[in-house]
Amino acid sequence: MLVTPVHIAFALLAEEDERSRLRTVFSKTPGDLQQFERSIRRQLVRFPSQEPPPDQLTLSPAALKLLRAAQSIQKRQKDSYIAQDHIIAAFPEDPVLKEALKEAGITPKAWETAVQQTAGSVRVDSKNAEEQNEALAKYTVDLTEMARKGDVDPVIGRDQEIRRTIRVLSRRTKNNVCPLSLCFIPKFINSDLYSPF
Repeated sequence: MLVTPVHIAFALLAEEDERSRLRTVFSKTPGDLQQFERSIRRQLVRFPSQEPPPDQLTLSPAALKLLRAAQSIQKRQKDSYIAQDHIIAAFPEDPVLKEALKEAGITPKAWETAVQQTAGSVRVDSKNAEEQNEALAKYTVDLTEMARKGDVDPVIGRDQEIRRTIRVLSRRTKNNVCPLSLCFIPKFINSDLYSPF
């Protein structure tokens, strides 16, 4: 059984994390992700299937061409390893994926721009470099975005405390850091917040 570029695109779409790399790239384009998924599924149905799956898979010539294009992008960017971003950036090199992108309303130039915005200027110098990308979005909660959506209760009547906190945190040096513990849980606070000015 041969692995094609359509299989590679489907595998990147099928990642369970809503912050998958391909979905993140799509969010930075004016294109329609659902239309792209429909196009990929329509192409996938045309391939023969085998039950049980074969023990060994081989890459089709088109998949090898896609990976070679990803490798040339990797060398052009002077990275040490081929990352998902390189493979995603090479999608317009494959005629089937290029047509699926076109059906979704994305030009190759818009696709390249979205991939560059997603990848940023971070170099891929280690095998786990992709885990470091967008770590802030992956492991934190954006309270500003939640407040815009109305998911966070408003802070009313605490103007004085908020001003004091911002004033202390905006200082270059923070003095008097005190360790506190409740139920043997170590916590650190800034005692400047609790002392009068």
